[in-house]
Amino acid sequence: MLSRAIEHGGTTFSGYRDLWGEAGDNYNHVRVYQQDGKPCLRCGTLVERIVIGQRSAHFCPGCQKLTVE
Repeated sequence: MLSRAIEHGGTTFSGYRDLWGEAGDNYNHVRVYQQDGKPCLRCGTLVERIVIGQRSAHFCPGCQKLTVE
């Protein structure tokens, strides 16, 4: 996932440009980022947002089940 994000120039705020003036377009390739409350494209479960250390994390509880060992 990280290597694909790097290939697409990353996902960041809209005004950011790299050294060549290009904006990243990884936002067009993510499936759950900032999609909280919308159905997951894979399974239809609603995407959730949680805050971890003052940062947001978006996930599908249907596809990304928490397992405790």
